[in-house]
Amino acid sequence: MTILIGYDVESSGLSLTEDYPVQVSLVLREHTNGHCMDYPLIDNMLCNPGKPIDQGAAAVHGITDAMVANAPPAWEVVEYAAQMAAYYAQGRESYLVGFNSNNFDVPMANNILQRQAFTLPHIDVLRFARFYFPEVRGLMGGKTLGELHQVFLNRTLEGAHGAQADVIGTLDLLRAMQV
Repeated sequence: MTILIGYDVESSGLSLTEDYPVQVSLVLREHTNGHCMDYPLIDNMLCNPGKPIDQGAAAVHGITDAMVANAPPAWEVVEYAAQMAAYYAQGRESYLVGFNSNNFDVPMANNILQRQAFTLPHIDVLRFARFYFPEVRGLMGGKTLGELHQVFLNRTLEGAHGAQADVIGTLDLLRAMQV
């Protein structure tokens, strides 16, 4: 049985060193005998980045300073996500899965914790798509999760830029691209 642990953050901005998560989702997907089952471990948990959310970022994900004012600190939520991933991966073939996560989500987690947050082998689905399907890179831009959903799943990604929708969308995209 293979375990995929999807991880996504929505953040206060685009800087890996100056911005922090405002929303975190973690979904465990079990693959057994050709079937998959999703178990949300952290479902769109809001977290306080400790700084104002950039207006451009808020326009994308819809999360405001008022929404995160009383949420737990971002570092605490990221630490919890890292612990949950490690716990559920114990003793099983497991992979952390994200979209553009080698360049954004994982480095942001590492930065906020000041250490390697996740110790699982990691699959960045955007890199996977670009490596195995280089022709897709130019098709409709081929850069966003929503665009790749259209190409590989022939459907719109509902709820894009919500961490939970992005995690499940990423896991679905990886399954659709299996080579």
